[in-house]
Amino acid sequence: MNAILSSKSGTPFPKWMARLALVIGLLLAADALRQFSFHKLIVGVCCAYAAGYSKRMYLADEGIVRESGSWFASRREVLPWGEVAFVTLALKGRQMMAFFERGETGWRLLFDREQREPLETLLRAKCPGVEIDVI
Repeated sequence: MNAILSSKSGTPFPKWMARLALVIGLLLAADALRQFSFHKLIVGVCCAYAAGYSKRMYLADEGIVRESGSWFASRREVLPWGEVAFVTLALKGRQMMAFFERGETGWRLLFDREQREPLETLLRAKCPGVEIDVI
């Protein structure tokens, strides 16, 4: 699925940090196996697992998409445009938080403030009956 508008809500650390966490995790796990040290093994495995975790949120043709994955599994959730009941845009500084509400719950995505116009255009096209509030 192609992303029409990508959110800043996602994996918080860059690739170099993920690689460093993987190397540290593998070294700690190897040292733990050498010394029979359980706590080093746990920390090493957690570092290696965190290195393989990724999260991506974006707006697509079928709705708001949240993809998360790790070394062992991946998950993809979609909030269809038809289920969006209300949208609130909160502006602060250079950033904008968009709250997509459906009933009692909803999703929040972080965008740059420059993405406001494309976001509002997309919302008017995909869910025309939904009220958009700006605070």
